[in-house]
This record gives sequence, C-alpha cells and structure tokens, in this order.
Amino acid sequence: MSENRHDNPPGQNPHSAPSDVPPPSPQRLRRVGILVAVVAVIVAVALGTGVVELISLAPGRLSLPPAVLLGVILDVAVIAILAMFGRRRQKAARAKATGGS
Repeated sequence: MSENRHDNPPGQNPHSAPSDVPPPSPQRLRRVGILVAVVAVIVAVALGTGVVELISLAPGRLSLPPAVLLGVILDVAVIAILAMFGRRRQKAARAKATGGS
C-alpha cells in the first residue's frame, strides 16, 4: 500500500485544506458578529414594545409581558411587510434591467 492514497502530490500534507476553500474567520470577528445580531434583536424587541406601550396608553396601559409579546408580533409583521415590498421592488428592477415591462 502506498503513502499517497488520495493522489496528493509528493511533499504536500495529505491533511491540508484545498486551496479553493477560504481560510476560517477569526474567532473574535465571529463573536462580534453574533453580538451585533443579538443586540439588533434586543433593540427591535424594545422598539416594538415601546410602540405598543405608547399605543396602549390611551385605553389603559398594558403590563410588560403582553406588551413584549405584542411588540414581537409587531416586529415580525413589519419585517414581513418590508420583505414583501423589497421583493416587489427587486422584481421590478430586474424586469427594468432586462428590458421587460
């Protein structure tokens, strides 16, 4: 049985990664990205809860748990609406770029 079972050129480490694979990102950068995502979710929930609390001041203030739940529902609805309109605009832009009507 030969040493080069996987057709590696002589002198190349058989356990090295292929050259077309990008190097892994540093752990610090990965942690910063996760932290930014978590902070963005917290800020979105806080904004949604604030809007719900402001709306509920007139009829009688909501307690915090229902306000947070309604704030999350409001956030999901806003993101869904933005995604829907964004896809429509993207579809229209592609049609315009290809010369369609």
